[in-house]
Order: sequence, then C-alpha cells, then structure tokens
Amino acid sequence: GDANQDALWDHVPTSEVAVLKRPDGWSVEQYDDWLNGPCPEGWSDAAWGAFVEEQTSLNQ
Repeated sequence: GDANQDALWDHVPTSEVAVLKRPDGWSVEQYDDWLNGPCPEGWSDAAWGAFVEEQTSLNQ
C-alpha cells in the first residue's frame, strides 16, 4: 500500500533548498549522463523530469 511506498522516500518540504544528490564517487559527467538517461523504475515521468531539472542546475 501507500504507507510502505512512503517509507521508502524521505519527503522533503518543497520550501527547502534544493540539494545536489550526486552519489559519492560519481563525476559531474557521470551524473549528467544518468540524468539525461531513461527515467528510473519507480519514478513517474513528472517526478523524474522535475528531479532532472533541479539536479542538472546543481550538478557543477
């Protein structure tokens, strides 16, 4: 159910500042390639699109 799904994610209030979520050990180029790749399993297109837009601007 939805409760289990919610437990998998840390819900961040939209008022919080966006944070770069690039994994440790990844280069800017690797993260950029991943962001420009296919939508990961379990993400909606809308959620992924918003995440990519946010992370791309932070990934420098």
